[in-house]
Amino acid sequence: MEYYLAPVEEVTDFLRIAKPEDLKVIDPACGSGHMLTYAFDLLYSIYEEEGYGPAEIPSLILTNNLYGTEIDPRAGALAAFALTMKARARQRTFFTKQVEPNICALEPISFSPDELDFLRTKDGDRHAEEAFWNQLAEADTFGSLIQPDPDITSQLAAHLATFDHGDELLRAGTIERAHRLVYQAEFLLPRYGVVVANPPYMGSSNMGPLLAGFAREKYPAAKSDLMTMFIERAASLVPEGGVFAMITLASWMFNQDAANFRKDLLGRSTISSLLHLGRGIFGVDYGTVAFAATRGHDDRSVGVYRKLYDVFSSVRTPEEIRDLFLDHSHASYLVAQHAIESLPGKAFAYWVDREVADAFSRCGPIGKRFSSGNGITTSDNGRFLRYWWEVGARDVRTEDSNGPWVPINKGGPYRKWSGNREFVLDWRHDGKELFDLRPTATMRNVDKFFAPSVSWSDVSIGSVVGRAYGAEYAFDASANSVFPQKLEDRHALLAFLNTRAVAEISLLLNPGTHFKIGNFEALPAMLRSDPDLVGDVEELIGISDEDLRTTELDRTFERDQVAHYGGSVEASIERVRGDWEKRISRMTELEERNNRLVASAESLPARMAEAPTPEDVTLRNNPEFEFRKFERGIRIELDTRAKIDDLVSYAVGCMFGRYSLDEPGLILADQGATLQDYLAKVPSPTFMPDTDNVIPIVDGEWFEDDIVERFRTFLRAAFGQQHFEENLRFVTESLGSKNLRDYFVKSFYKDHVQRYKKRPIYWLFSSPKGSFNALIYMHRYSPSTVSTVLNEYLRELQAKLKASLEHADRSSNAKEADRLRKVLLELDEYEHDVLYPLASRNVAIDLDEGVKTNYPKLGSALKKIAGLEASE
Repeated sequence: MEYYLAPVEEVTDFLRIAKPEDLKVIDPACGSGHMLTYAFDLLYSIYEEEGYGPAEIPSLILTNNLYGTEIDPRAGALAAFALTMKARARQRTFFTKQVEPNICALEPISFSPDELDFLRTKDGDRHAEEAFWNQLAEADTFGSLIQPDPDITSQLAAHLATFDHGDELLRAGTIERAHRLVYQAEFLLPRYGVVVANPPYMGSSNMGPLLAGFAREKYPAAKSDLMTMFIERAASLVPEGGVFAMITLASWMFNQDAANFRKDLLGRSTISSLLHLGRGIFGVDYGTVAFAATRGHDDRSVGVYRKLYDVFSSVRTPEEIRDLFLDHSHASYLVAQHAIESLPGKAFAYWVDREVADAFSRCGPIGKRFSSGNGITTSDNGRFLRYWWEVGARDVRTEDSNGPWVPINKGGPYRKWSGNREFVLDWRHDGKELFDLRPTATMRNVDKFFAPSVSWSDVSIGSVVGRAYGAEYAFDASANSVFPQKLEDRHALLAFLNTRAVAEISLLLNPGTHFKIGNFEALPAMLRSDPDLVGDVEELIGISDEDLRTTELDRTFERDQVAHYGGSVEASIERVRGDWEKRISRMTELEERNNRLVASAESLPARMAEAPTPEDVTLRNNPEFEFRKFERGIRIELDTRAKIDDLVSYAVGCMFGRYSLDEPGLILADQGATLQDYLAKVPSPTFMPDTDNVIPIVDGEWFEDDIVERFRTFLRAAFGQQHFEENLRFVTESLGSKNLRDYFVKSFYKDHVQRYKKRPIYWLFSSPKGSFNALIYMHRYSPSTVSTVLNEYLRELQAKLKASLEHADRSSNAKEADRLRKVLLELDEYEHDVLYPLASRNVAIDLDEGVKTNYPKLGSALKKIAGLEASE
């Protein structure tokens, strides 16, 4: 059998079976019978090897060997049908034998107090007997998780047999239901040699009150999920030496809330084999595991463990997983059960090195050195959270201002040292509104707000990494955080979290997508204390912060790094890239030293002392990291395009006065900002912002100050007239457009919306077919802005188009005339139906309400943003 995993050692202590008929197999959640039909084929082979005749085997299997329970009667009927057809395929006259498969669709049965008095024995335990007769009252919810007492079942079954239907005619219905209950209860007794199942999955948070209460009472160690309850139940359905084998989600192997379950499982059973399947067996699943275990504990027993994935988050086809299984050299581990039992939380980290396992006991858990926690759950992020660029800059709290919005750490994507600091929280009146929302809002660890911290994301695709946050930050439930008071402790902890050692060990403790507080606290405390620690970490944070200053999405952004150099754009990009190659090299050197010092101090495997790979130097200016999902050969090209995109976005920011070529950082970034505010900060600008906060984007040279002409002016101002033609050509080619106008008309706004994560700061007025477009800056918006768009731009374009139409008619250019009429019809309808009514309303916006609320106020006048209406 190609899927058989032979035991490592000779098995001597096993369940003794005299003949094939004695081998009873049950699937306690059989569904439509897939497991049982496969078992049928295996049992058929067993009978054949024992010399049974083909004509008798199918009936013997269905009569003696295979059992199934199910709460869905339709699924149970399908299972019975599947087994019947299996038998018929092996024996043509099977239908004449009148053999029914042992499939029990568990139905709820209960009895009234009067009926219970009738069914009760004279000298029995009243409470125990009443509990027995009503134990299936919720059978359609609890199913085979119900555990009847074998002795009481036997006793009351015998008592029930004494009733005479003739004498008890009025009680016939009660007696018939009692027999059905005993029949169902007998299916749930521990009388099987083998249990197989693919049980249902349901986390405790999704359970209804009835099931959750049952779980707490009957399965306290396994209550976190329905599947763990079924695993515990499977072990109870077999005697000592019996085997239970299941395929489930893999989360119970590592989750903190399953630690007691793992302790019980390992204490009562012995794992003989386990296939860690990764993702893909059931399509885009959450990762599965298949295992076989024997009832009874033997910590010296050695199990076969197979790791059938390279990257846990990758989804493969079942065929790809099968090929890895059949490759016996691929990730096969022979592990004694006591090695699993010795790991923190009994995590099933079967692939752990001996040196790493020793570090757990030698160093002790880091949870004893540092306490950790996560932050608030607002229950309404759409109300309380914004991207920082959505609100006024003066309204974000800093050391110099006491604004109502405070920076908040929300975890975020994979990045080391610093970063993921795009959100702000409404904290006016010290969070009074949130406190008033309790218990809907959960205000965890508010006393830790505004203290320096080291943090990692709760959701992490890959290994856990740490980031430093300053004293201005709040934090939420996605940001698991530690708050050491001493700088040296914070830096030691941050250095520790960003080692190769922790990258590997974190996956031992939890290879899933969530790295919880309990997982962190179980890490071995392998902390640096050398004299270079603080300097190294400060420099690493500094390089990361410098990287963040190159993106508009960080509040520390000052100016575009390519525009900083001037001259040739292409040469400037190469200079910028050269600067970053030096920083990347230095970060690699420092991270390698960090890895080496921790690994050598704790005698860890040599691979944990190695330098990070180029893809793991987490800087946006590192093409090997930023474009790691693309082929290596095109990463530099993609980096060039990204830097041109940055430059174009910065140029548009300069057009609106958000930025200036002459001063670093934000210039106009508060509600109602005006050109006069700009000139107060930049009296003699090299590049003058737009006067009326409207920049047209149209397919044709209809306006002298449209976005194309403004960008040309910007290129001259930022890089000089000498290089203008060269720079214009390079930018256009890098954007992948046939010309600059084509890019701005077709692609710029889509790029802007994507850059600003569907919360754009520039808004595009756009007619239904895009014949008219005009860009505005929301921070400079006023109730008269719509009138400006209407009177100074839309109507001006209409007038010019009408003049062109007259010219086309005079010159008998029918094709052009027809095109212009269609465009004018579109613009007339846009004016009449949309823009004019909107302008007459003098709509006001409030930046505090965010883009999601403000953008729809202008309705169909603006370009629709897909997904803007989606819930947070």
